[in-house]
Amino acid sequence: MVVVNQNFSVIRGSTRTINGTLTDEETGDPINLAQGQGITWHVLLDESSTTPVIHKQRTAGITVPDALNGMIQITLQASETAALSARHYFHVLWVFTSGGVKTPFWTGRLEVSRAGPGI
Repeated sequence: MVVVNQNFSVIRGSTRTINGTLTDEETGDPINLAQGQGITWHVLLDESSTTPVIHKQRTAGITVPDALNGMIQITLQASETAALSARHYFHVLWVFTSGGVKTPFWTGRLEVSRAGPGI
């Protein structure tokens, strides 16, 4: 089961860290990420887009501070958010499980807002 409505916001031109815990859909227990599972996060213009405007993966932009408890951190750099227009985007987090199966875990909106009046 995909967790929907994982909505986040960021001010354009700022850094943002998104903290999360990946859990098993049946048991609710944290997923053990100690096996080095691939994790990918895409920010897309909308739900029908196929080309990400931001792409993060476990080796670049996604860290796993507590693998046994399924905890992840996604870091958006100020330069990445500065390149975005102020609007709503769609995002999806994928985990590659055993056998290379890609499973979506989160979807939702990323709201990018302007830093201030006239900016």
